[in-house]
Amino acid sequence: TLIENRIIPCTASDATIDLAQRVLAARCVGLANTADRDRLRAQADATGTWAAEGWFCYGRSRRWFGSRALSTAFALAAMAVP
Repeated sequence: TLIENRIIPCTASDATIDLAQRVLAARCVGLANTADRDRLRAQADATGTWAAEGWFCYGRSRRWFGSRALSTAFALAAMAVP
C-alpha cells in the first residue's frame, strides 16, 4: 500500500545524545521512555559525566562538533524526566 512504501526503517543508536533526545521527545508527547533512560544512565562514567560525541556535522566537510559538556547536558536533561 502507499503507506507501507513511505515507512523508512530506523536503526536506534545507543549514542548518548541520541538516547537523551529520544527520552526528551517521548516526554513531549506524554510517554515515558524508561528503557532508553536506563541505557543512558548506564553510560555515565565514574565522574557522573558522559563521553564527548558528535552532535552535528558541518556541511560536506564531515567534521563533527560536540563535547563532553554537551553530551552531559543532554543526558542530565533526560535524567530529569520523571
